[in-house]
Amino acid sequence: MGQGLHTKVAQVAASAFNIPLSSVFISETSTDK
Repeated sequence: MGQGLHTKVAQVAASAFNIPLSSVFISETSTDK
């Protein structure tokens, strides 16, 4: 996923939980086993 999408998801999460954007952390999904 692109960085722009990560920013949008973080903004939605911050808004939904009424927390600062700086408190939201998005990590990549690991497909390693």
